[in-house]
Amino acid sequence: MSRRLLFTIFVFALVARLWFNFVYPHANNAGAADGSEYLRLARALGEVFSNYPALVGEISSNFFQGGSCGLSQFAKDQIAKLSGFSQSGPVFPAFILASWLVSGSTYGPSGWMAPVFFQ
Repeated sequence: MSRRLLFTIFVFALVARLWFNFVYPHANNAGAADGSEYLRLARALGEVFSNYPALVGEISSNFFQGGSCGLSQFAKDQIAKLSGFSQSGPVFPAFILASWLVSGSTYGPSGWMAPVFFQ
């Protein structure tokens, strides 16, 4: 295939995708099915990262004390937030979180434009 044809296909696909995502009046289904799970996990990942120094300090102090004292409720709550990753995996929630951080938008369904734009 010629480069001109490939470029034309690329431009057409780009225009169609941008039109559908930003111009076409379709329902925002970010809160449905997998979308809601990815948003919830991205928010949980952001919360765990914001508490990362305290969490790592507690886990490492527990580790170096021989693990006999057990984790506090704070550490258990932080780790429990990540339990959904066993089913969905971390790639897409991490991508959503990174797009939120780069764009400076808010965590949650109201910040849907950043992941769509970076995609």
